[in-house]
Amino acid sequence: MIDGSKTAPRLAELVAACPICEMIADIGTDHGKTAMMLINAEKCRHVIATDISRASLEKAETLFRKTNRESFATFLTGDGLQPVLSIPQVGAAVISGIGGETISGFLIRDLPLSSIPELIISPQTDVPSVRRAVYSGGYHITRERIIESKRRFYHIINAAKGEEGPPDRDVLLFGNVKPYTDETVYEHYLVWVKKVLEKVPVDYRDRVSGNPITF
Repeated sequence: MIDGSKTAPRLAELVAACPICEMIADIGTDHGKTAMMLINAEKCRHVIATDISRASLEKAETLFRKTNRESFATFLTGDGLQPVLSIPQVGAAVISGIGGETISGFLIRDLPLSSIPELIISPQTDVPSVRRAVYSGGYHITRERIIESKRRFYHIINAAKGEEGPPDRDVLLFGNVKPYTDETVYEHYLVWVKKVLEKVPVDYRDRVSGNPITF
């Protein structure tokens, strides 16, 4: 059994952000740790683990077999949300451990076809492009917080199905994270952002279209 609080605090925070529902999809599961933690935390009765790489998916399958929990999971090979778009029982999809450019690419493609009620997204890079993709695909962000782990900052975005006007430019760029983020973590994050912005040319920094800042 994987104890996320000891081995992967970032994954534990990600799982905690998930709703409780009958079935959750873990998109880009890789080693399957998040999928296993969803089952262990009783966030769902069944998890669908997907990955574009068959070799990665086999690692997840091995993990579930070793713990005698293979009956709690279905393993599907495919790109982005495509493997689960036709499965109406999916109540939420977790997307993490993937670069923001890749995530935004398949969100733009897949979200218009999706009826999944909730998304939980933690991009590795380029968070602004993910926010824009969420809004362009008929979803809206309901909550976003930042966690700090091993001197790195990670965004955890909750998004829900339903169109809503996109927020202003600054929120698209930096997120509305303060109300949901630990005060000390938020202060550390602001110091880090200041250092990043000091290195970025103003004309590049102020562009919301394209890839303004990769964090």
